Amino acid sequence: MKFRTMQINSLRGLLTEYGEVMGKGRVALDKAIPDVLARVAERLPAALIDTLREQWNGLTKLDEQVAAIERRMRAWVKEDRAVKAISDIDLS
Repeated sequence: MKFRTMQINSLRGLLTEYGEVMGKGRVALDKAIPDVLARVAERLPAALIDTLREQWNGLTKLDEQVAAIERRMRAWVKEDRAVKAISDIDLS
């Protein structure tokens, strides 16, 4: 999750360098990025636009990886009593 957040912030930061500011978070990025890429495509090289688009699309792969890890963790909690006991501890 931390790596995904880093990627989102990196992409947002890079686009800010080109004068495109958008809200924080994945939802704001997903909502704004098609229009942002269209605008910057008018003044930046196609190779850079393609790279930015690949970074954005790469977030979907990270989402899939996070989902797979979460599934494995849930299965581990179900299978291992010690892990379940630890996960049941309320740290608040």
